[in-house]
Amino acid sequence: MDKKRVIAKLNEMLEHEMAAIVRYLHHSFVVPGIGRGPVVQYMQDGAKESMSHASALGHKIMALGGHPSVKVSEVFEPGPQQTTREMLEEELESERQAVAHYLDLLKLVKEDVALGFLVRSILLEEQGHIDSLEVMLRREE
Repeated sequence: MDKKRVIAKLNEMLEHEMAAIVRYLHHSFVVPGIGRGPVVQYMQDGAKESMSHASALGHKIMALGGHPSVKVSEVFEPGPQQTTREMLEEELESERQAVAHYLDLLKLVKEDVALGFLVRSILLEEQGHIDSLEVMLRREE
């Protein structure tokens, strides 16, 4: 395992998770409409889960001899006109990107069983978000 490459990829994912915290939390503030309660709760739960992922990644970076990044990946701010559907679509795209990046990370850590397990557990949760968001965005017939 190329420890330097793994630490760099872990830091990239840490920055992504930090952005997810900001994005989910911001979306929880600005969800409009009468049925906003469940969506607000979903966004708040997403922020908490992203914080859990960030924490695990930061601790693993330290365990590998690296230094956790304090950077946050760029977060798109569309302004007050964004609809709930657009927020959910934005979250879905972000989750899909996260899965792709975690799959790349998994290829780098094949020999490290424990780190592979950590990455797989995060992947499982990210895929669960994709599944939930796809159902939420499905149009009623």
